[in-house]
Amino acid sequence: MKTKTMYVADDGTPFNSMKECIAYEKSMNKYVVIYKDEEIHQVRREFDNEPSAKRFISNSLHDCYEDNILGNFKLVHCGKTVEFNSDELSKFVPAHYNIDGNKLNEIFQLAVARDAEIPGYTLHGDYYLADEVITNKTWKEACEMKEVITLPNGKTVIARTLSKEELETIPKEERKIDENGHWWYWTRTPYDSSDAWGVRYNGDFNDYNFDSSNDSGGARLGFKNPFAN
Repeated sequence: MKTKTMYVADDGTPFNSMKECIAYEKSMNKYVVIYKDEEIHQVRREFDNEPSAKRFISNSLHDCYEDNILGNFKLVHCGKTVEFNSDELSKFVPAHYNIDGNKLNEIFQLAVARDAEIPGYTLHGDYYLADEVITNKTWKEACEMKEVITLPNGKTVIARTLSKEELETIPKEERKIDENGHWWYWTRTPYDSSDAWGVRYNGDFNDYNFDSSNDSGGARLGFKNPFAN
């Protein structure tokens, strides 16, 4: 029987040769800045790292200020494109001009953030949440449950029961159980000495007694999006 070797890039794209795969990953990992204003048709520059791309953007922003024009930018990285203009990153103060570094960092985070399809899990906000609730688990059992998830890039993460604080960052409509479900699931956060927080079928939080006989809840594992900064 003949076997065929397949090379897979970090984002799951398959290739027949290692050379093609490496070339693709290098091209995807570049930071591409596309700049255009009323005086320049278009400038496209590629950078191997984030600081170099930021330096180019900063220099272009100062040119915009000196020429009193509005410049438009596109930042492309890992298949994601973020568009913005020079006014969004400017801080005008008497006698000089500053770049809003926090906003610039946010733009780069948006361009770097990626997600991937992971069987059995769906991305909700900053967390992948299991599509199914494992029923008939006590709080202690739910907190101890873990699952090793292999990502498309070959790395692994640990899915576990999320805390109330983590689940609060997920919109109510997304953390609730399917409309046909009748089970609620535990969080790993205690309420007091005898109760712990759980998520009801409609997405609300409620406290439930966590003694060893209370297995009316379930475990719903999750993990933070490993592709985002």
